[in-house]
Amino acid sequence: IYTGEDTLSLHDALPISLPKEWSRFESQWPSLNGLRLHWFDNRSPNACNTPVTIYLHGLNNWSASYLAYLQTISKAVALDLPGFGLSDKPKKEAFHTVAWHVQVLNDFLNHISMHAKASAHHLMASPDMHPLMALLQQALPELRISYAPSVSPSSKEDEALLNAPYPDRGHLAGPRALGTWLK
Repeated sequence: IYTGEDTLSLHDALPISLPKEWSRFESQWPSLNGLRLHWFDNRSPNACNTPVTIYLHGLNNWSASYLAYLQTISKAVALDLPGFGLSDKPKKEAFHTVAWHVQVLNDFLNHISMHAKASAHHLMASPDMHPLMALLQQALPELRISYAPSVSPSSKEDEALLNAPYPDRGHLAGPRALGTWLK
């Protein structure tokens, strides 16, 4: 289990402009080792058993970069991998292996798919995550994966929001490590 000395957390500092009612956290899956995983989920409680579009950020952004999609598409989820966005951030790059992130993604998809098969869902990933998606596709061959760019910031406020989870270099171990692995 990761300790406070090993991780950085921002989940209590959700920027005011984000839809708090969509924010979800999980820390109980074995792959998380006590870390909190964050995602936005715009589904109503009675729609949680139906197919969903899942957005996965790229190396230089987080789930907030897909909020524009979530505001226009019903039944959508945008995930923050560990080390990104509002998910806990292990400080050591060695924690961020591709295999571990694939396992966390697999656990997340199993959680989302409790009552619907993974093949019913559609994963939309940032194009720079292609190597990670190829490994996930091996683990879940029935999963439909496409690539969608995140929404670029259109104002200084948007840019500040996208940079909010990364106030200093210590918060960037995940992006640095995966950037090395995925090149």
